[in-house]
Amino acid sequence: MVEAWAVRAMSTIMIFVLTHDAVRRPKLLKTRHIPRKVIGRGIPLWPKTGLRHRLAWRLMLEWALARYFAALLPFPMAILIWPSLALPISAAPLLMFAAIYAVEMRVLAVPNAKAREALIDQAAADRVMDVVRLGSVDALTRIAAGRGLEEGLLHLVIEQSALARVPPLTIISVQQTLDGTRFVDLDHAEQHMIQDVLFSHGLDEGDLQRTNLRENVFLRAVELDPRSISAHARLQAMARNTPSLTQNGPEEPARPVSA
Repeated sequence: MVEAWAVRAMSTIMIFVLTHDAVRRPKLLKTRHIPRKVIGRGIPLWPKTGLRHRLAWRLMLEWALARYFAALLPFPMAILIWPSLALPISAAPLLMFAAIYAVEMRVLAVPNAKAREALIDQAAADRVMDVVRLGSVDALTRIAAGRGLEEGLLHLVIEQSALARVPPLTIISVQQTLDGTRFVDLDHAEQHMIQDVLFSHGLDEGDLQRTNLRENVFLRAVELDPRSISAHARLQAMARNTPSLTQNGPEEPARPVSA
């Protein structure tokens, strides 16, 4: 029964497309550099719906104090059950440190490079990154075409939690360089489109997490200059954004500036 629950938990989708209308304090979504790392900062990520959003409970695991509290919870429980052991338990800081270390390094992390490499082979990891790059360019092309953007570098930023053996947390945002840097305020259609395009061809966030763990890289960004999008690619992207339009001819993807 426990194993079945674990399988369901690991398959739970924990994707958060970061945009102003999805967070409680949108004014904090500011950045001076791109890509900006956001996991672990806590406040900007807090969903507007609070604890009613199941993602909020997963975000709590990203707060070190919450994890430390969970690791140390058995100690006060033991004191309540066996009051006579209160003094020796409270005077055992090394034991408490060992509990925190075991949770952080053995339960929530993959302990060494060899174990990380065993999660996914190099060929499969390369395929995952190819799909992510192509999907990112496709998503950015659709956004640029749908908004009629002609300037300003677009960056599709994908950040994942480094915590293993818990549902993968994936934060996706579109950030733009144009007279400064900013988070692009995505509408609901664009948010759904990004997820559909990015995780395609049999790829899911678990595959990306295994790749990131193998390479020990958890922040990915693909950059696109709207000026590099051909007229034909714009028409293709607009046709995909508008189902009523008919698509003709082969796809001509935009050229990514970097990945």
